[in-house]
Amino acid sequence: MTKDVLTLDVGETLESAVELMIRYRTGSVVVTKNGVPQALVTETDAVRAEYFAERPFDRISVGRAMSRPLHTINRWLPVENALRKMGSEGVSKLGVTDGPDLVGVVTTTDVAHSYLARPRDTYAKTGSRSKRAPLA
Repeated sequence: MTKDVLTLDVGETLESAVELMIRYRTGSVVVTKNGVPQALVTETDAVRAEYFAERPFDRISVGRAMSRPLHTINRWLPVENALRKMGSEGVSKLGVTDGPDLVGVVTTTDVAHSYLARPRDTYAKTGSRSKRAPLA
């Protein structure tokens, strides 16, 4: 999970979002409206927006390009829940919440790393999938 969440206001340009993604080597930025998280804008969103708008990034707002709504998951739920939600919602990134606060973003890559970091015999020892580690 990425804990340092990058955000931009809905009225900012896609150019600003792309600059943040490149500078911080991440695939998405959380889009806010009046400080409240609304959606994500991803690398794929940026490419699609520029292609269909036929305008450069500096002339497209993140509000026009963003993926909505922002799908979220509680930080204390097991990693498996995040994977299931990503599958059911057809997304590869989820906002991670702790109560009303957005505390991170989890990606399919994060989930894969979580599984690879576990001892091979995790399943045999627990006897249950419900005893796995939470997202944070």
